[in-house]
Amino acid sequence: MQNWAAMIKVYPNPTQSFLNIDLPDSLVPFTVSICSLLGEEIAYTHNKSSIDISHLTNGVYLLTVIQNENIWKTKILKEEGKNY
Repeated sequence: MQNWAAMIKVYPNPTQSFLNIDLPDSLVPFTVSICSLLGEEIAYTHNKSSIDISHLTNGVYLLTVIQNENIWKTKILKEEGKNY
């Protein structure tokens, strides 16, 4: 699939609690991994479009979306305060 990464939307970023992941139906099934910047995997889920990260300490994390052999990564920011 061409340019499948352009079809992925992760929001709000930064966030206080929930992180939403929007993908077209054609990209299901998929997995999501959230890791610290040291590489420690903190959360892992299958086919969920919303992930609760309220339990994480404030900071920057690496979110990875894997769909078949495609891998897409982005940084997310967990912080206190209102969702943007």
